[in-house]
Amino acid sequence: MGLLCFTLGFSSLPLMAYLLRNHSWRILYLLTSMLAFIYSVIVFFVLKESPRWLLVRGRRDEAMQILGIKTLECCSDVFEGEEEEEEDGLFSSMRVLYEKKWVFVRLVVAMTVGFGIGMVYYGLPLALGNLGTSNLYVSVGLNALSEVPSSLLILVLIERMSRRKALLGCSVLSGVGCIMCSVFGRSWWRTVAEMVAFFGGCSGFGVLLVYSVELFPTKVRNSAVMMVREAVVLGGVVAPVMIAAGREEEGVVSFRMFGLVIMFSGLFVVWLPETRGRRIFDTLEEEEMMGKNDSMCRAC
Repeated sequence: MGLLCFTLGFSSLPLMAYLLRNHSWRILYLLTSMLAFIYSVIVFFVLKESPRWLLVRGRRDEAMQILGIKTLECCSDVFEGEEEEEEDGLFSSMRVLYEKKWVFVRLVVAMTVGFGIGMVYYGLPLALGNLGTSNLYVSVGLNALSEVPSSLLILVLIERMSRRKALLGCSVLSGVGCIMCSVFGRSWWRTVAEMVAFFGGCSGFGVLLVYSVELFPTKVRNSAVMMVREAVVLGGVVAPVMIAAGREEEGVVSFRMFGLVIMFSGLFVVWLPETRGRRIFDTLEEEEMMGKNDSMCRAC
């Protein structure tokens, strides 16, 4: 649902840009900034604080008020040890990510996959100017609308397919679409191929977010998901450089690079464990015990 709301905002951008096409680009920047500011103010006054964050800082009464309960005894097993967690320091969970080898390997692999997906997810909308289509506003609008069926597809993939197959399939679909963009000339077929590539990238992005939550125990989940998300953004940081480099050749080089990077990074999912239908653990010890049991089952 969060991605779907993001799509609504993305869809409004080409419409605003078209209505302001005869004005300076600064007007569009001011308008989008004002909307973001209004949204931030609404979030500040409407969104409730995290009960877990309040418990860590000893503000139990506020946490119970938000949860709508009178006592924490009914869920003491869930919150046990929460208040002591702060003693480990702000970066305690980050330290665990690097101290535990299996956690570190899992994090690096997930970040590698995220880098390739981020390059396509953030890069393709910026590369629309290299497609050579007649109407840039329509192309951006079609890209934004393609995220709607992508959000629906994510629901199907999460329910019916393994995480690894879904993520690999989305990466290959996006990669093939990017490479086809470099094959077709200046025509609407190129726009169709770009939409397929963007559709695959959006679907892969959504699956990766769910997969990342399931890959890491509760103790390090926030930090791990944050690192994976940063890898996605880093791919978006690199994308404009590649787009500028391929601008002289109608984007052929950049689209090919997009396709190769996302397909190559998508192959790394084979080193990640499957999490579909599996319990999500709270501690690293539980996750390690589960890994040992799986190894024993395979040996038998």
